[in-house]
Amino acid sequence: MKKISLTAYSKINITLSVGEKDEETGLHQVDTYMQTVDWCDYVTLKTRSDDLCTSTWVGRDTPEDDTAKKAAELFVAVFETTGVDISIQKRIPIGAGLGGSGADAAAVLRGMAILYGVDFGEVKELAKSVGSDVPFLMGTGLAHCTGTGVEVQKLPALPLMYAVVLCPNAFSSTPEAYEAFDKQAKKPAEVRGEEIVEMLREGKSTKLLTVNHLQKTVAMRLKGVEEGLNLLQDPKALHIAMTGSGAAVYSLYADLDAAEAKADSIEGHLVRVCRLVNER
Repeated sequence: MKKISLTAYSKINITLSVGEKDEETGLHQVDTYMQTVDWCDYVTLKTRSDDLCTSTWVGRDTPEDDTAKKAAELFVAVFETTGVDISIQKRIPIGAGLGGSGADAAAVLRGMAILYGVDFGEVKELAKSVGSDVPFLMGTGLAHCTGTGVEVQKLPALPLMYAVVLCPNAFSSTPEAYEAFDKQAKKPAEVRGEEIVEMLREGKSTKLLTVNHLQKTVAMRLKGVEEGLNLLQDPKALHIAMTGSGAAVYSLYADLDAAEAKADSIEGHLVRVCRLVNER
């Protein structure tokens, strides 16, 4: 029996632009810049002698549709290995747009590649079949992701920044968020993702620009999102946005003291100051 433990980092969407929907697959084309942050789960894998895969969330009920287990089962089927027992210490909030399930699945694929000596490039291709965030979350840092989110172009790191992440007491359904977006009578303004990333590199505020096409409709449906965005308003923040399809929102700071001061000023919500995790 072999064993390995890995850190599964969450992500924030710096920008998210939503394009056309593929009627056959039901998936939208997206253009998004994503960044890993140090809010993380901890994943441990133990090899088995048979081809079964199990998954346990420590101290919590394990969902039947656990993405980490799905990733392990797919790995076993494709590479014809034995299975694994997965143990997950869950820290990343669920239904927040922080990529927790994708991060766990990516950690499982990374760990199984190490345990079974499978080429990492092949595993990255397999990740595209697991979930839209999983290929990005196979690594760390900043990337431009396109297609359905699975085409990943790694980018030079942003300067050291801190994200004040606020999680409202609300669960955001990704399918419902995209459905509401499709029903909008008026489409939102263009998201100039590349320009926004360059502004952040230069320490400039992006707060007058559209940054996430799903933000408005999700905020209309989930009042906690709108409240969170309002609570994060701060002249010292460079960037304020909802991540993914929500419900978490965040603000970016170049200065740790300013980020901690903002976090300390917010009551009644789960708030955490996160450091951007650059590529290792």
